[in-house]
Amino acid sequence: MMVIARMKMLVLFGRLIKSLLNVVKTALQCESIFENWTLLRRLNHDYRYSFTLLIQSTIRLITI
Repeated sequence: MMVIARMKMLVLFGRLIKSLLNVVKTALQCESIFENWTLLRRLNHDYRYSFTLLIQSTIRLITI
């Protein structure tokens, strides 16, 4: 009887560890997604800035 109770406790403990690992894995994936999103925002901002500079320099060339 004690052996069955210990085995059930080990199974429950194993499930708990597995669910905690899944939580950690999901958190790491979310962090990676957030890092990629901020990188994309930064690149998008740089492209917009470069495009604005291109337009400004073109307007200056036309007006000269």
